[in-house]
Amino acid sequence: MFVVWMFGRISNKKTLRRPLWGKYVFTTLLLYLGYSFLFSPYFSRIWPYHITPQNKFSGIIGVLLCLLGASFAIWARFTLGRNWSGVVATQKEGHKLIKSGPYSIVRHPIYLGFFISMLGFAFTVGTIVAYMAVLLGLIALLLRIWIEEKLMNEVFFDYKEYSRKIKRLIPFVW
Repeated sequence: MFVVWMFGRISNKKTLRRPLWGKYVFTTLLLYLGYSFLFSPYFSRIWPYHITPQNKFSGIIGVLLCLLGASFAIWARFTLGRNWSGVVATQKEGHKLIKSGPYSIVRHPIYLGFFISMLGFAFTVGTIVAYMAVLLGLIALLLRIWIEEKLMNEVFFDYKEYSRKIKRLIPFVW
């Protein structure tokens, strides 16, 4: 996923507006803290208690969730094309509201993909610390969604109608 994101930054349109930098930095730090919990053996040694069983079945389920989440996020990223930005921003030159592909399922499919991947990794690792990381990541994603939705409502006249039809993060629920 990292490679897709880095190459995508090269071909992006120029940014028109980047609101709320402080909140963006805060949510990014929360995400990085969550990922450090997930990937650092240090945190798992401090609090090694497992919630999910450590067996082949839970490992397979976790890996499948990781792959599903990553694939969904990458699909969403490619669907956005040059309209994508690593920060909550709108682009110049014909930035349009994307409603097709994964954006016809949920309004924030990249965030849903990240969340599913993090959950899959936590399921595979199984420790309390891994699930704490998922919680931190979810908080960061929810804050970013809140920031992004405010901007989208200001920029796209049809966003209100789109948001009535398509759920935010969980298909058919929220």
